[in-house]
Amino acid sequence: MKPNYDLFTKLLEQCGCRAADVAKGTGLNPAVFSDWKRGKSYPKQDKIKLIADYLCVSWEDFYSEGEKPHYYYDEKTREIAEMLRTDSHYRMLFDAARGSKPEDLMMAAELLNRFKETNPD
Repeated sequence: MKPNYDLFTKLLEQCGCRAADVAKGTGLNPAVFSDWKRGKSYPKQDKIKLIADYLCVSWEDFYSEGEKPHYYYDEKTREIAEMLRTDSHYRMLFDAARGSKPEDLMMAAELLNRFKETNPD
């Protein structure tokens, strides 16, 4: 899955900055942007996240609809997080859980269940 340079240029326009500004602000080599523009190479996800943070957008904004990567890196983590996201008692975990291991998510869910049992609504 390749980040879309055209989407990047639209984000630059919206933010009123240039690729050179992003390179300087993120510490990335300006060649990252020129190579990306020419299709020679594409920034890896860690670099896309740096760029997204600089532009105050989601890293997913660099991918075309239908090509966006999964929010979670691990499939099992994604399944557990979906369960947690759809249950109103667990929604606060949804964004905090990104990149977590499945067992970490289950431990957090069990902890919340214990709080719920001792502090009913």
